[in-house]
Amino acid sequence: MPDSPPSYVRHIAKAGYAGKGLMYFAIAILALMAALGYASDPEGMSGTMHTLADLPFGRIVLAVAAVGLAAYSFWRWFEAIRNPSGEDGAKGTAKRIAFAISGAIHAALAYTATKIIFGQGGRETDGATDQTAQETWSAIVLSWPMGMWLLIGVGLVIAAVGVRQLVRAYKAEFFDKLDAKGLDQSTVRTLRRTGRIGLTARGIAFLLMGGFVMVAAWRHDPEQTRGLDGTLDVLSQQRYGQALLTAFAVGLACYAVYCWASASLRSFGGSDTAQVDYMI
Repeated sequence: MPDSPPSYVRHIAKAGYAGKGLMYFAIAILALMAALGYASDPEGMSGTMHTLADLPFGRIVLAVAAVGLAAYSFWRWFEAIRNPSGEDGAKGTAKRIAFAISGAIHAALAYTATKIIFGQGGRETDGATDQTAQETWSAIVLSWPMGMWLLIGVGLVIAAVGVRQLVRAYKAEFFDKLDAKGLDQSTVRTLRRTGRIGLTARGIAFLLMGGFVMVAAWRHDPEQTRGLDGTLDVLSQQRYGQALLTAFAVGLACYAVYCWASASLRSFGGSDTAQVDYMI
């Protein structure tokens, strides 16, 4: 069974969870503002970063989030290299690949945040929103031989992540990663419910994003691809869109609380490291 990670790695991991929670909370606030008519559209990660940078003291908040995202990336790469599940074979390899992908994604987000902080990226040059970026890479993939099938495969993977999040929400497996000793039962129940709501919202978002990617591939139309901001925007345009967007905003805020709970209570004991944390 793997040993507990070194102390410095545990601190970095907890900083990573905190930074990730900060970004999701900011996304949730902007989505709620859009639902209530105080903002034009909900934002994804990069759009939220640009919005934060335009606010008073926003660059300070964004700098904190950038450090957190970089820390989370480090933690995921550590897991990919160290193989915390201790599993060999195809299953162990798949888990390590998932950790490496997560590390790369969060490293890219930290880099984007850093560019925005130093004024080296604007909405026009960085691709305004996550939606623009999604359409761009979809168009690139579709231009490749067998591009349609590759993109369908990407959509299936994204949807599978969503399904995994929903399974974790239903089983409340995530709570096994938290050290709840010393907490009263009311707090434990609240944290468990909050985590379930947050993972459910995020799981549904991933399912929808995966579905949009597969539709874009099948129709050979990159504009059908949706990032998180595009997915939230589609929801807002449905019947009862305001209620749907509000519900998702609450769900993403709950996911942020779950990340912060992980930052505070995440257990790294030797017996715990064999239980893989699937929070992508």
